[in-house]
Parts: sequence; C-alpha cells; structure tokens
Amino acid sequence: MWTVGHSTHPLETFAALVRAHGVRHIADVRKLPRSRRHPQFNIDTLPADLGAVGIGYTHFAGLGGLRREQPDSINRAWKNPSFRAYADYMQTASSPPSWIASSRWGAASRSPSCAPRPCGGDATAR
Repeated sequence: MWTVGHSTHPLETFAALVRAHGVRHIADVRKLPRSRRHPQFNIDTLPADLGAVGIGYTHFAGLGGLRREQPDSINRAWKNPSFRAYADYMQTASSPPSWIASSRWGAASRSPSCAPRPCGGDATAR
C-alpha cells in the first residue's frame, strides 16, 4: 500500500503519476474528502473521474483525521496537536475496525493503492 498527497496537481497529472507506479485503486482516508482549492479531489466527482481513466476508488472515512486530543493523552511526543489527536484516536476502540477493513480491502484487491491526503497528513502513514 502506498500513500500519496494530491498536492496541487490537475486530476489528469495526479492519475498519470499514480498509474506510472502501478496503482489501480485509490483508498481515500480523508475524513472529509473535499477541497475548496482543488475541487477535482472532491468525493462527489473524484470516484467517477478516476473510474473514467481506469482507477478504482474507495473512501475509508474512519481512517481520516480531524480528531480531538484527549486531556490525558500519552502522545505528548507529537509536537503537532493534530498528529497527537490522531495518535490518541488510534488507541480507541473505534480505530481498529477501520484499519482491519482497509487491510482486508488491500489484501483482497491484489493491487497497489494510494491515499490522497493534504500535506501534513503524515500521521496516517505511521
């Protein structure tokens, strides 16, 4: 499984980049798969647009960010509050089902996959 940020690329460039690396399916791990600046990566058009160029799309909202830090967080080593909050979430009972579903999906798809995410979403790759 690969991870990738969509950056500021037009959809055609993004699709060409991921296809050049053998990616045939995108696993979107953004909690809210929308972008004001780059609407080509919005969930209402992205699945169909990727499908038109032979790339599949699955949204895993349960793996997305935008979590709140727990008051008793043991993840103080993360300097970025968003990363610390996501690390806290990863220790909850809600997190494992999402990871299990995505890993089963990845194993069943037998193809590389990517996760479009904005810059700074490194916590999903850890």
